[in-house]
Amino acid sequence: MFKEEILAYFDNWERAVSHIMENRYGADKAREIAVESVASVQGAIMMMNLYNDSTLYLKIEKKLITLLD
Repeated sequence: MFKEEILAYFDNWERAVSHIMENRYGADKAREIAVESVASVQGAIMMMNLYNDSTLYLKIEKKLITLLD
């Protein structure tokens, strides 16, 4: 059904994060960070919606922002 569109969405997101991180961390580490970041954010979004609590989401976002400092 929409599998291809969903895969493209996540692939594009991961590539964007990887591109942003590449100068600081190198290509391999940036890719690893990107995959983990997307998975963490998506998991946090799901938990936020299930529990109606943004605490975990905000914690994950704060952690990701520190990678840019």
